Amino acid sequence: PASYSRAMFACSTPDAPLSPYLLANRAYTLTQMGRYVDAEAGYRMGAEVARQQGAALIVYSIRMCVVELCVEQGRTEDAECELRAAESEQTVEAPEDSPANYARQLAEARLALLKGDSDAAVRVYSKALEGEQASAGTIDAMLGRASAYRQAAALDLALADAQKALDFARRFQGRKPASFRTGLAWLALARLE
Repeated sequence: PASYSRAMFACSTPDAPLSPYLLANRAYTLTQMGRYVDAEAGYRMGAEVARQQGAALIVYSIRMCVVELCVEQGRTEDAECELRAAESEQTVEAPEDSPANYARQLAEARLALLKGDSDAAVRVYSKALEGEQASAGTIDAMLGRASAYRQAAALDLALADAQKALDFARRFQGRKPASFRTGLAWLALARLE
C-alpha cells in the first residue's frame, strides 16, 4: 500500500487529480492484506473521486468491489444494500462485456454463494465465464464456481474448475516465482482432495 500511496500523490497535481484506479488498486491490496476497514475507506474514496470526475462506470465497478468486500467479511445485508445502492445510482448502462458488468456478475455470484444458493452462484459464474480467457477475473470466477460446485456436492465439476483455474493461473503468472491466484487454485484443489 505504501507504494500505491506514493504513486497516487506523485501523480496528483492540480491539473491531474487523484486516479480512482490507483485508489481502487490500493484498496484491493489492503483487502488482500486483511485490512478491510482501510480497504472499504479506500474503495469509497475511489468511488467519490470517480463520481467527481463524472466516470459513472468506474463508480459502479468500484462499488462492486465494496460488495465483494462485504461478502468477504460475511456481511450479507451490507453486500445486498451496497448492490442495490450501486444499481440505483448507476446513470450509464454497462455494456454486456464491460469490466463493470463483469464485476457485478462476480459480486452477485459471491453473494449467492454466501447465502447458500450454490445453483444461482454456478449460473452467474458460468455466465461470467463465457468466452474464457486467461485473466485474473476469469481465474477468480473459476475458483468461485469451483466453490459453488463444491457446496452443491458436484465434486467432479469442482475439481475440473479448480484444475483449470490452476492452469490459467500458472499461465497468467508467467515467470514470476509466486502468485496468490496460483496459491488460491492450489488451495481449491486441496479442499477437494
